[in-house]
Amino acid sequence: MTIKNTVVWGLSALLLACSGADQKPKPEASWQREAKFRTFLNLSMAEPLDSARYVLDTLLDFYKDDSTAMRQMDASLADALSNPNSPLRNDELYMPLLEAIIASPFYDSTEKVRPRYQLEMAKKNRIGQPAADFTYTLANGNRGTLYDIDAPFTLVYINNPDCHACEELRKMMGESFVIANQLKTGKLKIVAIYPDEDLAAWRKHLQETPPEWINGYDAELAMRKEELYDLRAIPSLYLLDKDKKVLLKDCASVDMVETYLVRNSR
Repeated sequence: MTIKNTVVWGLSALLLACSGADQKPKPEASWQREAKFRTFLNLSMAEPLDSARYVLDTLLDFYKDDSTAMRQMDASLADALSNPNSPLRNDELYMPLLEAIIASPFYDSTEKVRPRYQLEMAKKNRIGQPAADFTYTLANGNRGTLYDIDAPFTLVYINNPDCHACEELRKMMGESFVIANQLKTGKLKIVAIYPDEDLAAWRKHLQETPPEWINGYDAELAMRKEELYDLRAIPSLYLLDKDKKVLLKDCASVDMVETYLVRNSR
């Protein structure tokens, strides 16, 4: 059975089990809808993005005229697809949900303010799109930009020096054989960027960053003021290709970075 057929079969079983003869939703309990939404979330982890998107679009269309179901779907899916700490986070699936909420007659204009902002942020630095450029300043005062960096891969490491999670992530990157080898061969460059203003704290931790990394701070605070990147959660990693197109977006998994580098390095 092909992936497409698997999705179609699963979708039919998922929806038609709680549908009337005209394929429209019939009265169903909250737990029945919740089971559908959980099934979709599980599928989003196991199936390719286009398959998961197909199922989500079908669910959104299926419930677009049901205010109770729309709000339940929002409550069930939004945090899982958008929370930076969620293993299911996926902006490409979160955006259609936001678009449906914004278009829905069941939400008033005030309720749509936050989804509009969230959609704007989710559209930034999408996978396959060019990453937003930024200027970094080194400890010696020299400056450079993201797009000045010349390498097959660039890993942007957004961090805070007093952040325990940043310390753990930096340690894992420093101990990674894959990352070390990619740095040594010149296939990868890492730019660590501090987006806040406490330079005393940043300088205090300078020696903790490997010397082969580019370690700078955002002197103009443009990353925050201009919201170049979604900084809801730090640390954050963006893996970029030679043209600075996003390969991995806002992740905090060294394993994901290693896997991508191993599979795509020649």
